[in-house]
Amino acid sequence: MDTLLNQLLDQFEAGLMDRTMKVMRIAADEKYSFPMELNKKQCARMLLGTDDTTTFDSRFNSHQDFPRIDCKRDKFPRDAVIEWYGKNWMRTGI
Repeated sequence: MDTLLNQLLDQFEAGLMDRTMKVMRIAADEKYSFPMELNKKQCARMLLGTDDTTTFDSRFNSHQDFPRIDCKRDKFPRDAVIEWYGKNWMRTGI
């Protein structure tokens, strides 16, 4: 039973790593197609591949240490967001 459970956990971990690598490749490519300062919709599109700002808020923007630019509108520094995701992807599950 332990062997089967370990195999399942290994497969799950490999799937998570595969997904992370896909997102990181997209983020690296998007680094050159998005502006240095992102609005919430652009940030959601870069990280999630969709304009879903509700999911962006719950998965990313809800973290106190998520990079933000202090101003009246929601703004996010693109490169810092990419770096934050690389270090914190495991904390972004719902």
